[in-house]
Amino acid sequence: MTGGRKGALWDDQELQHLKDMIASGVSPLRAAAALKRSITSVKAKARLLKTPFPTDREAKKLRESKYVAATQAPQARSNEMA
Repeated sequence: MTGGRKGALWDDQELQHLKDMIASGVSPLRAAAALKRSITSVKAKARLLKTPFPTDREAKKLRESKYVAATQAPQARSNEMA
């Protein structure tokens, strides 16, 4: 379990940090580690804030699309130089 703040209330700074991390695409695991809270509590709080983390399926699609974009970019640059 990641955490150590069992039952601790969330303050405004932590809530804003969570929102910022979700917006930047951070995983629930990384958010939990950064906030020193459990993954379950981070996911639950995100849902309560109406900004849930993407589902595992959505996250996988996003990672795959980023990978494809990253692997195609160097090829496009090398074609321009030729």
